[in-house]
Amino acid sequence: MKYILLVIFCALVALSVVAGLWRPRDDDPRIPIVWATDDNPVRRAQIELFNAHHPDYRVVLDPANATLEKV
Repeated sequence: MKYILLVIFCALVALSVVAGLWRPRDDDPRIPIVWATDDNPVRRAQIELFNAHHPDYRVVLDPANATLEKV
């Protein structure tokens, strides 16, 4: 029984290492900020203005995540 648990533990550790090393590449060096709000045209203008004034950050609009569950 302890050998089965040891094999399962080693497999989980190996899979955790693989998952930690296998990350999507982000070619954009800017820091992403996700803004969860409604998809209003004014928001897009605000995002463009913010991105123009703060070149180290990149704001991305996420209108599908603006539900009450996030609060």
